[in-house]
Amino acid sequence: MGLGKTAQALTLCSQFPSDFPLLVVCPSSLRGNWREEASRWLPSSIVSNPERHIQVVLKGSDKLRHEARVVIVSYDLIAQQEAFQQSAHGKKYRVVICDEAHFLKTPSSQRSKALRPILQETRRCALLTGTPALAKASELYSLLDCLLPGLLPTHNVFCKRYCNEKTLRLGKRHVKQWEGCRLGDELYAVLDAVMVRRFKKEVLSQLPAKRRQRVVLDRLSNEQGVLKELREKMSAFGRQPEEGDLQGGKNGGGATAATELFRLTGLAKVDAVADYVQYLVEAECRFLLFAHHQAVMDTLQQKLEKLKAGFIRIDGKTPSHKREQLVNEFRSNPAKQVALLSITACGQGLNLQVCSTVVFAELHWTPGTLLQAEDRAHRMGQQESVNVHYLIAKDTLDESVYQMLERKQHDVGVMVDGQASKIGAENVGSKGTFSKTRPVENPEPESAESGNPNPPGAQQESAGEDPRQLRLFFPKPKEAGAEDAGEDSWVSEHPGRIVEHKRASVETLRLLLVTSGRCGSAERNTTLLPRGRERVAMVCNGVPVRATVVALPFTDKRSASHMPVYPFNRGLAPSTESPSPCSV
Repeated sequence: MGLGKTAQALTLCSQFPSDFPLLVVCPSSLRGNWREEASRWLPSSIVSNPERHIQVVLKGSDKLRHEARVVIVSYDLIAQQEAFQQSAHGKKYRVVICDEAHFLKTPSSQRSKALRPILQETRRCALLTGTPALAKASELYSLLDCLLPGLLPTHNVFCKRYCNEKTLRLGKRHVKQWEGCRLGDELYAVLDAVMVRRFKKEVLSQLPAKRRQRVVLDRLSNEQGVLKELREKMSAFGRQPEEGDLQGGKNGGGATAATELFRLTGLAKVDAVADYVQYLVEAECRFLLFAHHQAVMDTLQQKLEKLKAGFIRIDGKTPSHKREQLVNEFRSNPAKQVALLSITACGQGLNLQVCSTVVFAELHWTPGTLLQAEDRAHRMGQQESVNVHYLIAKDTLDESVYQMLERKQHDVGVMVDGQASKIGAENVGSKGTFSKTRPVENPEPESAESGNPNPPGAQQESAGEDPRQLRLFFPKPKEAGAEDAGEDSWVSEHPGRIVEHKRASVETLRLLLVTSGRCGSAERNTTLLPRGRERVAMVCNGVPVRATVVALPFTDKRSASHMPVYPFNRGLAPSTESPSPCSV
C-alpha cells in the first residue's frame, strides 16, 4: 500500500483522452479518495471543472451525467444496477480502472459476473491490488481472464494445471476443492506478462520516513437524525471554530456548541470509517486506529468484532497495569491486527512500531496531540516508512478543524524550527494531500548513458515541491545499454531502459502479453493484442508520456528451449525478427 498505484493508473489513462469517459470501480469507502485523486492527477484538458466532470455515484437511483469525464462507482452498485455498466451515452466504456481488484477473485460472485464482460470488452484496463492472490492460485484466474479475454482455458482446466486438488467429504457427497499452487514458475511467467509489482523494500531509501494521506469520506450516516442535527448546528454556529471554541477557553459561549459539533461529526462519519476499517482488515493490513469519542470507539469495536479481527482497545478507562499488558500483547502477537486507541489517552508513552500504518478516525484540535499519536509507530526501531491516514468527512467540522491545524502547525514551525511547517507538508501517496505545489527549478536529468537510477529531483524531499515530481518511486534499473548476461537473465531480469524525454527521466517497463510473448518487435507486438487492447505501463517522473511496449527478444531457439508452453498459448508462430524494444 502507498506505492503509487492510483497515480500511475490515472496518469496512464490520461494518455488516451479520446477513450474517455473513464470508469473507476472501487470499494465504497474509497470513492471520495478517487474523486480527489482524479482532480489532482488528470490534466485540465480532461477535467477542467472537477465538480462537473467527475461524477461519484452514491446510490442506485443516481443518473449518469453526459458531461462526466470520470465516473466513480462502487463494486456493489455496478453489480446491482445495469444502468452503471455503460456510459451515459449508452456505449461501452473504453478505459476502466478497478481498484482493490482482488474483490473479483471469485469467478462466480455477482460482482465478477457483472464486471467481467465490461473488463474484457474495454480497450484499456488497469487492475490495481496489493494482494492479487490471498491464499491460492485459483484466485488469479478471474483477474487474468479479464486481462486476457478468450486466451485462458476454463476455470476448472486452469485450476487443474496450477492448483493442488483436494477432495472433501461432506456427508455422502465428495466435494472437489482447489488449494495452494503448483507450476509456480510457469504461473509467474504468465503474471509477469501483465503485472508490475512494487515492494516497499525496493523503494524504502527513496520514501520519506512519514507520509500523511487525507482520506475523504463521502458517505455520512443519518441514523437517529445525526446528519440532520449536525447540519442544523453547523448552520447555526455560523463561522469556523477557533481554538478557544473547542478547548472551552476565551469563547466560552461557543465551546459547548463547537464540542457538540465535534461529537456529531464523529457519529455522522462512523459508518464510513467502519467501512474503511473493513477495507484495511480485509487487505490484511496491521494498523493503529485512533479515535476520540467513546461512542465512536464503541462502534468501531463492534465492527472489528463482527469482522472477527484480532484487536486490542486502550482508552481512558483502561487501568494502567492492563495498558502495559495490552501493548505487549499487540507487539508480540501478530494475530492482533488492530490497536484501537484513544487519541488523548494513548498519544504518549506507547511503543507500537511493530506496524507502519496509522489511521485517525477522528481529528483533534491540537497538532501536537496528533503528531504524538503518529509517533507511536514512527519511532526508533521502525523499519518501514509510516503511512498516516486522516479520515476527513466532507462538508463537516473535519474540514474546518484540518484548516485550523494547518494554521497552527505553520505558527509552531516558525517559532520552533525557524521555518514554516504544515501538518500536511510531507504528504505523498495516493489518498490526497494538502501540500502546496511549485515547479521544480532547473531540473538536471542525466543522460541515458549515465544509468541514473533516480529521477531528477529525487533527493529533494522538502515541502512545497510539485507532488508529481516525486510521487512515483521505482526499483533501481540496470544501466542503460548494458549487455544482458545471457538468455535466461534477459528473460527473467531485463527491466527495460532509461530514456530522456522532455527533461524528465522515464523508465520503460517490460510488460507483455502471453499472446505476444514470442514476438520480437514492439510494433508486431501491438498488432497481436486482442480487439485493439493495449496492456502497457508508463512510469514517468512528472511528465506524461505515451506508454510503451518493450518486447522480449524471443527467437526460434529461445522459444523452443526457454518459453513455457501454456495450454492456452499454442499455435503462435515464433518471430524471427531481431529484438528491438521501442522507445518513447
